[in-house]
Amino acid sequence: DRVDWRVALDLEIIDDVRLYAQVATGFKGGGVNPRPYLAQQLVPFDQETATSYEIGVKSLLFDRRLRANAAYYRTDYEGYQGLVSSCPDISPPGFPFCSATRNVGDAEIDGFEVELEFNPFEALAIDGSVSYTDFGFVSGLVGSGIVPGVTEATFVPEWKYAIGAQYGISVGNAGSLTPRLDWSWQSAMQSNIPNNTAGFLLGEVDARGLLNARLTFRTTDENWEFSLAATNVTDKFYYVNKYDRVSQSG
Repeated sequence: DRVDWRVALDLEIIDDVRLYAQVATGFKGGGVNPRPYLAQQLVPFDQETATSYEIGVKSLLFDRRLRANAAYYRTDYEGYQGLVSSCPDISPPGFPFCSATRNVGDAEIDGFEVELEFNPFEALAIDGSVSYTDFGFVSGLVGSGIVPGVTEATFVPEWKYAIGAQYGISVGNAGSLTPRLDWSWQSAMQSNIPNNTAGFLLGEVDARGLLNARLTFRTTDENWEFSLAATNVTDKFYYVNKYDRVSQSG
């Protein structure tokens, strides 16, 4: 029975340069802890609500050869849903194990992102992006181990960037070949709450950079396109998640 809303404004200040701003609300439904170790950890959690703000600019420059977009965003959360590994309020005294989804506290996000796409001539395209996200808790559920201003949100890297390039090569009457390379990088992130306090550091997922490649053949009439793609071509080993059981067991 919740109603959400969004208001957006935009203004083209000069040809192909547009400013915009928006405010919106949203929510994530509640539920029941899906991973109880004991019956008493089978507890419900409420919905998470958010209000988001964004301002930015979108532009096409230099005879539309350069696309440049930038945005600043902020989101205020109430009742943020997080997975905690410490929940003494719903566990027997001295029982260390917990993996519960709870409304862990209120939080706020501040960040920005920049996107560029450059086509110096028809066959060559270069694109890139960079983003920064500062996610902080302003309050924490008692017993969860959240320290406002210190504990990080899970699976939210602070920095991310990507760059890619492709070049179209004519192969006569048959069509064209377009090789492409993409490099993406993200900083370290946490996968457990608590984190970033003494004794709770084993859930940190290291920073990683990955290289992907693609080769595309396109027929002259552009009715058909075939691609061969490879992900992580440098065969880098990396973690996507870590679960800290050591800190739980003391």
